[in-house]
Amino acid sequence: MKKRLNSRIKANVSESIFQSISKFNAKNKPEDLTITDISKLSGYSIGNIYHHFKNIDSIFKSMILSHLGKRIDLQIEMMSKIKPDLEAAYIIQFLLESLIHSLFKNYKRTAILYLLKRFLNDIAFINEINKIQLKTTDAILKIIKENKTNTFKKLKREEIEMNIILTSAIVLRPVLFGHKLALTEYHKKQIINTVSSLYIKT
Repeated sequence: MKKRLNSRIKANVSESIFQSISKFNAKNKPEDLTITDISKLSGYSIGNIYHHFKNIDSIFKSMILSHLGKRIDLQIEMMSKIKPDLEAAYIIQFLLESLIHSLFKNYKRTAILYLLKRFLNDIAFINEINKIQLKTTDAILKIIKENKTNTFKKLKREEIEMNIILTSAIVLRPVLFGHKLALTEYHKKQIINTVSSLYIKT
């Protein structure tokens, strides 16, 4: 019971801190953020913050994983409501456009993009991100198995997981490396064309 209570307290503290970081980055550069800034914005003492987090990088990493986890949960909920009589092409385009909209809405407005760039070479952290993204595997497999249009490829679980990783790369890499065409109409078209080829029969 005590462990569950402590976990709940940390979750509440963490969420307050993450919201404070988002507010800070609405007007400032995320690389300028300090523990002192977080303390002032969140109302938690520096000692309390360090009680829950090892250092500022651990705060940033937790923030990314929390943000991504919430977005993935929303995607899974959305996928659970997809009707089985829809064409594969329509379903893929709908899901991808929702994902791209989320990128426009969230990644350019908060510190998430900068922070992802900051930890690109941290293999253990990238693996944590991959684990969260792969939570969508079962939802995708369910859509394919239950779909009545026979327009999806028959894919094994391992193939779907590979496709999720490939999709993540084609969506995020141009953004992370600051390519001038990232999240333009050209990029959107390439995402839809490439990902469609992974799931749709030709």
